[in-house]
Amino acid sequence: MSGVVKLSVCKNKYTIDSANGETSKQLATGGGNELVAVVVTGGTGDIVVSVHDSAEGVGSPNQAQYFGANQGESVPFTPGHPILMKKGIYVQIEQGGSPFNGKVTLYYN
Repeated sequence: MSGVVKLSVCKNKYTIDSANGETSKQLATGGGNELVAVVVTGGTGDIVVSVHDSAEGVGSPNQAQYFGANQGESVPFTPGHPILMKKGIYVQIEQGGSPFNGKVTLYYN
């Protein structure tokens, strides 16, 4: 068998669609959460999304994961191993939300 085989399994999926007025969400609290994959989609403008290891909303910018996509593009991110989030998972559309219709889907355990 050639190539890389990477199995990714997740229990939860959540989509934030700024066209519906949502731009942030506390997805999980408590330790032991894993970020499995992120898909960021730019609407009528570019989009930047931050994912924080936090149980209390926005954490330190130095400890966030940032993802971006250009207008009209979808960009998937699937790390080689799930990213352990020790405190929780908080996601926020920082740029490209309403009225630009940006969207982010997180896959997590």
